[in-house]
Amino acid sequence: MADATRAIELDPKNALAWVCRGLARTSLGANEAAIDDLSRAIDLEPGSAAYWSHRAHARYGAGDLDGALADATRSIELAPGDADSWSNRGVIRLVKKDRAGAISDLSRAIELAPDAADRWLERARIRHDIRDIAGSVADVKHFLEIAPRSPRVAEARDLLQDLETKHKGGASQH
Repeated sequence: MADATRAIELDPKNALAWVCRGLARTSLGANEAAIDDLSRAIDLEPGSAAYWSHRAHARYGAGDLDGALADATRSIELAPGDADSWSNRGVIRLVKKDRAGAISDLSRAIELAPDAADRWLERARIRHDIRDIAGSVADVKHFLEIAPRSPRVAEARDLLQDLETKHKGGASQH
């Protein structure tokens, strides 16, 4: 962080220096200070989707979910092909209890980067929560297919077992 601070002192219009210090502060949990630094970077380079995404992360860490959602949305507007931005906004929407929005954003992230296995599992969990058992089962099975060595395999198998039990139970009730 000292190097970033020194770079800012030498050139206060160096957006990357502001971002570096902001990211360092975010990693230390100093989210409010990070938001200030990242805001300076955005003021200098408002067209950088990454800067908006970084500030969304800091705002999320600070508990400002509305600000995080706005920044994540702006990041998507600037870089609609960035799967991480869609995934990040999906997480924010989930925390805000917008499950449909979270599924939509995770689905778009999956379309853009289908090999990012954790997104399949996250969408499966949300689908489980809204009782879309068939969709959830399909997502978990796909996760297991593309990530058989993931550290989350046990978690996925437990979810799949729970889902299959519910699916069988639901089918026998009809």
